[in-house]
Amino acid sequence: MGSPVIQQHSDTDPGLESLPAPDAAQCLSFRSRPGITDAGLKSLLNVGLLSGVRVVDLGGCDSITDHGLAVLSGMNSLVRVCLEGCRKITHAGIMALGAATQLRELDVSSCPGVDNRAVAALLSVPNLKVLRLCATPITPEGFLESEPAALLERLDVSACPRIRQSDVAVIAAHLGMDAYQVSWSPA
Repeated sequence: MGSPVIQQHSDTDPGLESLPAPDAAQCLSFRSRPGITDAGLKSLLNVGLLSGVRVVDLGGCDSITDHGLAVLSGMNSLVRVCLEGCRKITHAGIMALGAATQLRELDVSSCPGVDNRAVAALLSVPNLKVLRLCATPITPEGFLESEPAALLERLDVSACPRIRQSDVAVIAAHLGMDAYQVSWSPA
């Protein structure tokens, strides 16, 4: 039997406190709920409902900003976060999220504020194994100017307009990965 998944069916923050107690939820999914905001995440933290949560899916929650990521950064149990399409997050929020030292998987695809400045912060997350940066404005230099990530096993830079197929082998070599561990497709 898998971990319980709690999906928020409201399109806004009110009512978030009515979610089940933390021991019942290891995964919170707010996917495509644009009315979920930083304040909603903070209220969940304040009432203890984020304690023990291992997976958070905020994909498509366009109201989440760097302040919301700061809320998530204090979650010691967090291992996977999806921020796909969260258009208001920037490198500053990513740097705050880097404090979640147990984080193993992060998806920041289609987040235009995630740039080369965020790459160094992401590669310094000690347990990060899977990183999805699809359709972001990163460049090869973002990787080449950063320290390699010791545990990174998969990197997806598909649809990044500034990364070419010829860059994949260079990025992989710098990160100590095999080229097949780096996914790429044209933008």
